[in-house]
Amino acid sequence: MKVFVQLTNPVIKMFNKVTPSFLIKPLVPLYVAWFFYMFRFYVMPYLLGYSVMGMLSFPLESEIARSLSNLFNK
Repeated sequence: MKVFVQLTNPVIKMFNKVTPSFLIKPLVPLYVAWFFYMFRFYVMPYLLGYSVMGMLSFPLESEIARSLSNLFNK
């Protein structure tokens, strides 16, 4: 647990400026995780050139699934 806290605390501290002050301390890691989720869900597909964006579209996961299917179906 100590190692996990030591690894994650610097990341959580980087988000101090955008974390609302009314947020209770136990919810701050969840708030920071939301930023990472939004980055993965919206920014990464855009940077990788996928044109499909929106709710329930996971282009990165479908690409991985397609690659695994091609690998095991040969």
